[in-house]
Amino acid sequence: MTITQINICQYYKLNEEEWHDNFLVYLDEKLANWDFRNYWKSNEDSKTNLIGGHHNEYLDIIRKKVSYDVYHLDDAKINVFLEKLNDFEDIFKPNSEPTFFAKLTYSVCVEFYDENGMWFNNIFWQFPKNWIDFGILLEYLIGFDVLNIDYSKQFITTINYDIKKEGIFDLTTNRKLDLKKINFKHYSSDYSFFTKFCIDFQESKMYRLFDDNCVFSSQNLTDFELNKINELLIEHNIFLWNQKESWAPVNEDNPQCMWDIELIFDNDAIFHAGSSDSYTLTYFDFGSALLDLFGKDLLKIAEPDYGKFKCKYALKYECNQYKKGFIEGLNFGALEVIENNKFEIAKYMFYEGWSFDAISEITGLNFDEIKSLPLH
Repeated sequence: MTITQINICQYYKLNEEEWHDNFLVYLDEKLANWDFRNYWKSNEDSKTNLIGGHHNEYLDIIRKKVSYDVYHLDDAKINVFLEKLNDFEDIFKPNSEPTFFAKLTYSVCVEFYDENGMWFNNIFWQFPKNWIDFGILLEYLIGFDVLNIDYSKQFITTINYDIKKEGIFDLTTNRKLDLKKINFKHYSSDYSFFTKFCIDFQESKMYRLFDDNCVFSSQNLTDFELNKINELLIEHNIFLWNQKESWAPVNEDNPQCMWDIELIFDNDAIFHAGSSDSYTLTYFDFGSALLDLFGKDLLKIAEPDYGKFKCKYALKYECNQYKKGFIEGLNFGALEVIENNKFEIAKYMFYEGWSFDAISEITGLNFDEIKSLPLH
């Protein structure tokens, strides 16, 4: 197998900014260039980042790399590159898993071509451990930092950080990053309404911006409230929202709304998660906890048509928690909720590998009823 071409599609998503570029490496033709056919930008001209914010300076640097330059490749470097490429099996192995429903801080699709065709690797939830080495090898071949390794610590991914339930830890120093700010945005797909809020831990304030006449408000936060927010972030697995297991599946019942959450840490590194098609399994629980704390529906969990949607996700989440031994019993809320969803829950539990005994115990269905479900 001889690789003839590599396409590198990089996507960055922050709360108010996103960026996508595509770099093409033609090893057989000994040249490389940016692909402007698939180049696009979004909100590049906006001067605000949520409330009182600004452009991300590192994203600006990355944008300015894009040019019409053609890079001519050296024969000797191509040979070294192809020889060392064998060390990066995790990068050029095929992975076509769809990831469009979740928008994370940084993701990459690497396309490979050889004499037999093409394949691609969607690198989304978990980056290969040798990603930085791959970036260094590409820089050796092309002559500049294509994968933006120099700035990779500014975007929270598994490249430089150990992402745990308890928080974000620097892989080099093992230091836990201190959270500086939370930015959140929720808006309808037609932009007919939106809400934004910002919790600033350094200023001990919460800022809110409403869609009704753009009313802006702020309030001081007590130490108790700030500590409680940090507790809720851990309790509801917010730091794990960049992992596949944290997301509910996309389905036809999803409300047509978009949301983004951005965590900014003391080193100005940014963690982002959001979607226009799905929610995380703990989204509504986190929103409910914030509602209890502040008396305000900051995550808009009480929007119309969310009831059925919320129940399905809550049930599935608690099934997973129960299975993993995190809770001793199931707390589905009102009995009619499980009654109205028991057939769907049974199918979900079957696909997740639960035994018929466990499915029967939780849903109340007998074995014949379970076997009669369209499980295959």
